[in-house]
Amino acid sequence: MSGYDMFLTPDLERHLLSLYFACVSLPVPIFSKAKFYQEYEADYVPRFVLSAMFALSSRFCEPSKVLGFGFGNESLSLMGQDFGRKAAAELGHMTKSNQAISMNEVKAAYLLAVYHFTNLSLREGWEQCSRATSMAYMLRLHQIDNPNADSAIPGSNSKIDKEEKRCVWWAIYTLDCFSSLVTFVPSGIDDLSVATSIPAALLSETPASILGPSPSALVEPRLPDDEMDWSRCVLQDSSSPGAKLQAALIFAHSLAHEASHLRRVAHENPRCNLQDRLKSLQQKWNSIFTVLPPYFFLPGRHEQDKTAQDHCKRLEVLNVFYVTGAMASVPPLAMDLHWPIGQFHDSSFTIEGRWKDCITYALNIAAAYREWAPEYFDKADPIMLPITWTAGSLLALQLMNEALVDATEKIALLDALDVLMTSLRRTSRYWGIAGILLRSLEALRGRAWIKLDLQAIIQLILCVWSPLMQDLPKDVGTTPEPCIPVAPESSTLSDNTDGLLDMASLAWAPDELLSTLGWLGSGQDMIVPSL
Repeated sequence: MSGYDMFLTPDLERHLLSLYFACVSLPVPIFSKAKFYQEYEADYVPRFVLSAMFALSSRFCEPSKVLGFGFGNESLSLMGQDFGRKAAAELGHMTKSNQAISMNEVKAAYLLAVYHFTNLSLREGWEQCSRATSMAYMLRLHQIDNPNADSAIPGSNSKIDKEEKRCVWWAIYTLDCFSSLVTFVPSGIDDLSVATSIPAALLSETPASILGPSPSALVEPRLPDDEMDWSRCVLQDSSSPGAKLQAALIFAHSLAHEASHLRRVAHENPRCNLQDRLKSLQQKWNSIFTVLPPYFFLPGRHEQDKTAQDHCKRLEVLNVFYVTGAMASVPPLAMDLHWPIGQFHDSSFTIEGRWKDCITYALNIAAAYREWAPEYFDKADPIMLPITWTAGSLLALQLMNEALVDATEKIALLDALDVLMTSLRRTSRYWGIAGILLRSLEALRGRAWIKLDLQAIIQLILCVWSPLMQDLPKDVGTTPEPCIPVAPESSTLSDNTDGLLDMASLAWAPDELLSTLGWLGSGQDMIVPSL
């Protein structure tokens, strides 16, 4: 026994487990609390799963939650790193020893991936995400509801076990969408191969009665015959408002997954004919407005939001929809994904009109954050961070647009950008990734005096959708010449605001601006000063 295991008394272990269920917020919960504690008391939960849970708990809970056990701010972070290393080492040992894959191994890999993404260990994050995806496929978790598939998936086939497997699959799916979105690397999941229904229950809400011989509280989800009925089927079958929100979030992620995939293919292989896929995405997008009630699309809290957590999750769903609409609005896609609320432009598919729609979606993300109560930040989904950064980067680039001359519009953009930066600042004390994103956005905003034409902006936004993308925009070289002109020390800001940076006329090498957009870091958490 070494590291923080030496301090892990039974009372502390139970306390850390309670913090996991009280503080950790995931898009799709992967544990039924009642079922987990039953297995824990029977000593069926392996140490590497507990270590992964403790590591992730350290990312969500505040130091005050463990002060009574001798942990402070720094030691809480170190504790998470120690438990994360132990869980990863055990998973590595199981891989080398060629042991059979288990559900516990899949869960631990998923938890470690989320931990690493919040801890700024980005390479370890996508490696664990890839590991979890591959193991989920090997366990056939993508085929749980396929009547023609082999039903002999390892483990129990009780209702609660099958629902838990569905939740694990869709949790990995949403994480894979997140990983693909920020890295511009193809997803590890083939949507056409998925025959697992969206869960009809929210595992974190399941009562202890589900462990009985006849868990009537669980609704068996249906696998729809038609892809377009996928979300409608689940939203009708879901057993609670929380489960309906979970289903809506998964469907939103599937749309973001599709839009990100189409952007990547259009960028990497322009010869591909994507018309059928684009038409399918358009139909799925239109379907959300017939499946979800009208109030769902208004960011303010509604009486149907039974709890503050329900409202927070609905705002997260909206933000995933918003970033999908923004992604699809500009080249290389330039689709017409209208939103039923707000001012959108009848632009006849002009680049200028599509860019305005893209900015409107970014403003919608800022509007959603205006409705966030302070407590929402403590349990926000980590995928909200890059979405926030993307929206802020879009607004910062719009401030550089040479065509922007209206002072009122500029003030509105600056105000919305402040809202987004404040939302990152609220979480930066917990997660290093938030601090890096915040500093990147601050640096980009500090260059708002630069004037770019729309063609230049369209090239730069390739980096905004996928911050970890290794490809530079077309025709961008690597030379010592900076793209951002350096103002003389004696000059004032007004001396530079009228200068036009014409990318077509320069041997363009925007190393400085690209370094502002690129937030790939290394190492563990960095101390972010309070602002």
